[in-house]
Amino acid sequence: MSKKTTTDIALQNKNPEGEADMLTPTNPINANEADRVLWRADLRKALGCSPDTLRRYVRDKKLPEPDVNLTQRMMGWKVSTLRAAGINLL
Repeated sequence: MSKKTTTDIALQNKNPEGEADMLTPTNPINANEADRVLWRADLRKALGCSPDTLRRYVRDKKLPEPDVNLTQRMMGWKVSTLRAAGINLL
């Protein structure tokens, strides 16, 4: 069993089946699948691209505007927003 980091614990949320969901920030209300937020690092991994490529996708408007834009490094997209743009990752 691997040791969990602070980041893992902060991002961990339980879905209705009691399984850990590592792509959603901790939230007292279980959001449905379409409202889950994919953070920049998670989206990059799902797309299989480098951080620079993801940055270019955002700059060139190949991705929709982030739903959550706390800072330039901390941005996220709702799964429903990505699906509406034709990007089906999950």
